[in-house]
Parts: sequence; structure tokens; C-alpha cells
Amino acid sequence: MANPQRTILAADGAERSEGLIVAQRLGATAKAIEGQFLKTGDVLAGAVDGVGELINALDKLAKAMDQSMVDATTRDLGVAAAGLRVLPEGLAGRSVALERLETLSRELSAHIGDMHQNLAYLRVVSLYIKIAAGGVEGDNGDFALFAQEIADCLVVGRDHLESFDADLRLLDHDLRSALIYEANLRTHCAELAADAPDAIEANARQLATQRVRVAGVAADVAALAREVRKKVGGVLVALQIGDITRQRAEHVQFGLELLEGLEGDLVGERRERVRAAMLALLRAQLSATIDDFRGEMAQIERNMVGIAADTREIMKLQDLAYGRVGRDEGGDFLARIEAHVGKALTLVEEMAAADQAALEVGQSVVAAAARLSERIDGILRMQANVHQMALNATLRCARIGEAGKPITVIAVELRGHAAKLEESADRTLAGVESLMSGAAQVGGEGATGTAAISDVLQTALSRIRQAGGAADADIVDLARQGGAVVEAMNQASARMDCRREIGQALDEAAAALDALPSAPFDPSMEADEALRACLKVLYARYSMAQERDVHRAVLGDLDAEPDTPAEVQAPAAEPDLDDVLF
Repeated sequence: MANPQRTILAADGAERSEGLIVAQRLGATAKAIEGQFLKTGDVLAGAVDGVGELINALDKLAKAMDQSMVDATTRDLGVAAAGLRVLPEGLAGRSVALERLETLSRELSAHIGDMHQNLAYLRVVSLYIKIAAGGVEGDNGDFALFAQEIADCLVVGRDHLESFDADLRLLDHDLRSALIYEANLRTHCAELAADAPDAIEANARQLATQRVRVAGVAADVAALAREVRKKVGGVLVALQIGDITRQRAEHVQFGLELLEGLEGDLVGERRERVRAAMLALLRAQLSATIDDFRGEMAQIERNMVGIAADTREIMKLQDLAYGRVGRDEGGDFLARIEAHVGKALTLVEEMAAADQAALEVGQSVVAAAARLSERIDGILRMQANVHQMALNATLRCARIGEAGKPITVIAVELRGHAAKLEESADRTLAGVESLMSGAAQVGGEGATGTAAISDVLQTALSRIRQAGGAADADIVDLARQGGAVVEAMNQASARMDCRREIGQALDEAAAALDALPSAPFDPSMEADEALRACLKVLYARYSMAQERDVHRAVLGDLDAEPDTPAEVQAPAAEPDLDDVLF
């Protein structure tokens, strides 16, 4: 019984082995804590970078619909809507002008009939002159030559008239085709123009409203993003509990190893007192370590749940702001506006094509009218020649006396029909001039003004497509960045599940530590030099304020030590968040 403890220790090392087993278990737990928390810290550090990228993506998305873009596009859409409303009026005016041209063309056809009839009479009268000339004595064939000259002039007049008729029929065909085209276009225009201006104006209002909405959501999202970054930074700071827990577990491990080595030099009651004091201290240290670890980890877990929720809310807000959700609203509002503007632009382009076609018709009419005018001029020249020849015949007959009277009568009739031909030609020429004037209205003043509307629609559509394309790219980037942050949070949360495993390992170590045999500890016992020496070694190793607090709570007066080691540090100040993040 002189030294039962030493005998027990020397016999099989059972107690010593139990303490070392607990120490080894704590060492393994400390290494596991270090590995898990280092990896989690790396993941969260990446999440901080991800939140920064998320904020940048949100800024880019907001710039896709900045105020200047919205103001300019809204203004252009308003101008386009006003222009679209008057398109049917311009189209109706052009149709009236085309119908007027078609009417003039029909009237010219009637004048052609009159001139054909006049030429027929003139041909008959020229034959009468030829017949009558045969009975005039001393004529020497002059009247027969005169009759032939008239016949030749009438052939020229007939050729001019037939060319005029052919040109007029071609013009009439073009005008009828243009009228059919315009009628179809009016129907199509009535269908589209009835809704297009209202839709465009509604788009302009929606764009302005959406800008206000986006600005508000952008502010909310920015605040959320800052909160997410702050929370992630807070979690990074809180993860120091891993390093603290590791150190404290290692300190308990060190204390057990120190006690194991010290007990070999102590015997009897002294050994039991030192053992009781040391185990009481180490048990209290490990218990406090476990409590602090669980408390901090619970707070970290709550913060990480909040971070993931805030990140999902950011994604939800951007969806609401940019119309990417809500099937009842038809999806992406920029795409809807683009579709409406594109539809209006298609209508305007059709009208522009009609304007061009009408311009070509007008130019064709002008060219045809010029040709018709030349034909009429030829007929009038022919008529003037016939009239002059008839007058010359009358004068010649007057000189030859009674024998020339029959030809005189015929010449008078010839001048009469020539005068009627002139009247018909003058009416036709007036109709041609009216045709030329009407043609200018079809392609000039009668144009619908689609060029200006097309320009503003093209400009607005370009801005909308640019904004939509940028928004699409930025939303993809935003979704990627937001997804990366959420994934980082998920990974960190998964790694935080180790707190249960680590907590269980610490609990098992604490239970094993509690199970180590020892006498009851009496804080009022007299200090032992061996205990003081042991505590001095511990003080030299320990540097945490929490551990010194535990020492004082457990050991009381036994904790007093005059020579506080330089290694013992004051409680660390709370790290500044900016220092952690940046």
C-alpha cells in the first residue's frame, strides 16, 4: 500500500492508457475541426466574391433600362403611335387620287372614240375631193394630189391615235392594278392600324412604369445584396469558433498528457489531490468548449439559412422586375414590346412599299401623259395641215370659178370636220394635263409619310432589342452568380453538418474524461507545489481569456499565480468586418 497508485500505473498502465485514449480522441477531433472549418471558410470566402459579382450583375441589369433609354424610347413610341393613327387617312387620300386617275383614263378613252369618228369623216371627205377633182377642167391633177396629201395626213393622224389608244390602255391596266392593291392594303391596314397605335401607346406607358418598378426593385435588391455580404462576412468571422474550439480541445489534450506524465512522480494523497484538481479543471474546460461551440454553430446555421433565403429573394425580385415570371402577363415584357413594335413596323414597311409603288405609278402616269401629249400634238399638227389644205383648196376653187364650186363645198365640210377633230384633241389634251396633275398627287403630296414613322420605330426597336439583349445576357449572368452564391451557401451548410459529428465526438470525449477515476476535488484545499508547477505549464500554453475564466471558476484561490506568463494575451478584440472581407 506504500504506493498503490504507482503500482497500479506500473502494473498495467490502465489509468494512464485511459487518459491517453481521451487525449488521442481529442487530438483527432481537433484535426477534424481544423480541416472542416478551413474548407468551409474557403467556400464562404468564394461566396463573398460571388455576392460582389452578383451586385455588379444587378448594376448592369439596371443600366440596360436607364432613364435616358426609357425617355427616348417612350417619346419615339408616342410619335410612332400618332403617325400610325393617321396612316389610314393618307391611304384613303391616295386611293381617291388613284380613282380620279382611273376616271380620267376612262374619259380619255371616250375622247379617243370621238377623234376616231372625226378621222373617219375626214377620210370620207378626202375621197369626195378626189372624186370631184376628176370633173374639174384644167385641173392638171392638182386637186387629186391635194386629196392624196390629205389622205397621207390622215394616215399619220390615225397612227398617232392608235399609239395614243395603246398607251392609254396600258395606263388603264396599271391604274386598275394599283387600285386593287390599294384596296387590299386598306383592308389590311384597317385590321392592324385599329390596334397598333393603342398597343404602342400602352407599350410606352408600360416601359415608363416598368422603369419606376425596376428602379425600386434595384434599390431593394442592392440593400439585400449588401445584407447578404454582411451576413456572409459575419459567418466568416463566426467561423473562428472552429479554430478556437480546435485550440481549446488541443489544450485539454495537452493537459491530459501533462497530467499523465506528472502522476508518475507523485504518490499517495498528493497524487490524488493533483489528479482531482487537474481533471476537474480539464472537464470544466472541455464542457465550456462544447457549450461555446454549440452556441456559435447554432448562430452560424441561422445566419446561413438567412443568407440563402436573401439570395433567393434577390433572384425572385429581379424576375418580378423584368417580367420573367407570371405567365398571365405573357412573359418578358421587353419581348412583348418588341413584338408589338415589330408588328407596327411591318405595317409601316408595307405602307412604305405601297408608297413606293404609288410613286412608281405616279411616275408611270406622268411618263404616259407625256407620251399622250406628244400623240395629241401630232394629231393637232395633222389637223392644222388638213385645215390649211382645205383652206387653200377653197381659195383655188374661187379662182377657177363655177367649175370649182363642188370642191369648194367639200373643202368647207373638210374644214368643219377638222375643227371638230381639233375640239376633241383639245379636250383630250386637257384630260392629259389633268392626268399629269393627278399623278403628282399620287406619288407626292398623297404619300402617307411612312418614312418618318419607320425611322422612329426602327430607332425605338433598336433600343428595345439592345436593352432586351443586354438584359437577357445580364439576367443569365445574374442567375449564374446568384446560383453560385446559393450553391456556396448549400456547400457551406452541408459542411456545417459536421457540427453534429464534431459535437458528438466532443461529447464522447467529455464522457470519457468524466469517466476517468479521480477523488472529489476540493477548491479550498491547500495549494500544492506540484499542482502549481503543473498549472504554470498550462498557463504558459493557454492564451485564451475563456480558459482563464474557467480556471478561476474551478480553482478559485488555487488559480492565483504571481508570475503571469508573457504568453497570456488579453481577450482578442472583435475583428473588423472590412478586415475580414477585404
